[in-house]
Amino acid sequence: MVVEFKYRPAIIRGEIIWRPVAEITIVYRDKEIRLSPYIDSGADITLIPKSAGEVLGFELEKGKIKELSGIGEGKVAVIPKVVRMTIGEETFGCRIAWALIEEVPPLLGRRDIFDRFAVLFQEWSKKILFIPKSEFVNFRP
Repeated sequence: MVVEFKYRPAIIRGEIIWRPVAEITIVYRDKEIRLSPYIDSGADITLIPKSAGEVLGFELEKGKIKELSGIGEGKVAVIPKVVRMTIGEETFGCRIAWALIEEVPPLLGRRDIFDRFAVLFQEWSKKILFIPKSEFVNFRP
């Protein structure tokens, strides 16, 4: 089943910027959280802020801390985790990064997602389609 999401407006320095946003559910053990992450085709891995991981019951594991870097020279300490993620009707195992700071937006990255879905960004209509790989062969927009 094709899942459709809509871009959402954000005001950045007085200008409206339209950003692609998904609706996902993450389950870890017996805890669940729903998030609305930015869909970031440039992000290698899905990133969630500290508070989201705390809701899921994540615990600080000093020996597992890694660093992620992105644009510029900034780095963020993270702990890799494996969770169950649901997008539309698809539920699957997914590797994510739990940021140890709050000052990061949730990001839906490529790992374990873009190999499962064809992701079609429609800037002109402010929509994003997630087409399961199994349906993509027969997909006609």
